[in-house]
Amino acid sequence: MAEAKKLEETVIKGITLELSPEEAEALYTVVGNVLGNRGSSPRRHTDHIYSVLRRVGLKGTHHGKASGSIKFEDDRPKSANW
Repeated sequence: MAEAKKLEETVIKGITLELSPEEAEALYTVVGNVLGNRGSSPRRHTDHIYSVLRRVGLKGTHHGKASGSIKFEDDRPKSANW
């Protein structure tokens, strides 16, 4: 059962998630199917989450069962030269 705790009342300094093994595997699959620039889009965050979940031993039991992906646009403002 997923739970979330807000650590600060006015400014969120961090969020702690407690996930079941099944929920963690589902999240691992979702963040492992994100596209976009690793340096200038939200993908940099999903890549980090993916790495942390992999370090704790997740294997990706749902990989190959997901279809499609999420593609983030760059956070950088586009210049007039593009």
